[in-house]
Amino acid sequence: MANRPVFAVGGFFPYAYIPYITPAPPAVYSYLPPPPPGYQVGYYDGYVVVYDPVTYFIANVIDLMQQ
Repeated sequence: MANRPVFAVGGFFPYAYIPYITPAPPAVYSYLPPPPPGYQVGYYDGYVVVYDPVTYFIANVIDLMQQ
């Protein structure tokens, strides 16, 4: 857990992580409002992230590992 990246709303995905973004788990979609037009919901290392797939701007972050 100590080596996990930290993502923040208003930040950008680091380019090194982009190839590892996967679709969010289907069960998560029922808890989220629809993303803004043109945005995608992805999963990376315990985070669900709403991001712009063109600029990789982060619009929202949910840490699924947070206690």
